[in-house]
Amino acid sequence: MSAIELIVVFLGFPGVGKGVQARELCTRGSLERLSTGEILRDEIVRDTEVGRRVQALIDRGRFADDETVLGLVRDRLSRPGCRRGLVFDGFPRTILQARAFDDLLESFESRVHCAVFLEAPEATVLRRLCGRSVCADCSASYHDEFCRPRVESVCDRCGGALVRRPDDAIEHQRARLRTFLERTEPVLDHYRRQGVLRAVDAARSIEAVARDVHRLVALDRTSR
Repeated sequence: MSAIELIVVFLGFPGVGKGVQARELCTRGSLERLSTGEILRDEIVRDTEVGRRVQALIDRGRFADDETVLGLVRDRLSRPGCRRGLVFDGFPRTILQARAFDDLLESFESRVHCAVFLEAPEATVLRRLCGRSVCADCSASYHDEFCRPRVESVCDRCGGALVRRPDDAIEHQRARLRTFLERTEPVLDHYRRQGVLRAVDAARSIEAVARDVHRLVALDRTSR
């Protein structure tokens, strides 16, 4: 099996726009997007063995274990359609995941080529989180300010109902940001030491951020 040509990971606060920018980059670069959160939610909806195990963890207030997440990532990496490149949305989340991801990619004769860190002030992130909604059926994301559906409360993609996630309530957000800093700062240092971390000011329009992201990834791609 040939090596994967390009691996990009998006890092940043919850609600900073990782999903939006990952989709923009995939559209511009003909790449495949992988969101571990969406994959896990799909497993839960389909009531698979993995989904039931993850739901049990969530019910106890815990996250999916690294072995489960990495198993799903390994499965996606094995598929022939991702040889041109993969964009990871919000993964890896911890230093243990980052190190295990490096080892996994090495077995596929690849590595992380670009780690995009989307930076934004806490106040901006909180405002964005409070306006977010998702489709109950297909998990498509929308926002009151930046990405409104064509029909109020109805998903453009599948016609499902749009809902607010309970954990997007503002009282939960500051705790989530603290957790992010504790868990993700070591990941940023990890990619900084590897020389692949690229910071982008995400407190601007989607279009402006997308242009910078595409330029940085294109530069990394041509410099290899």
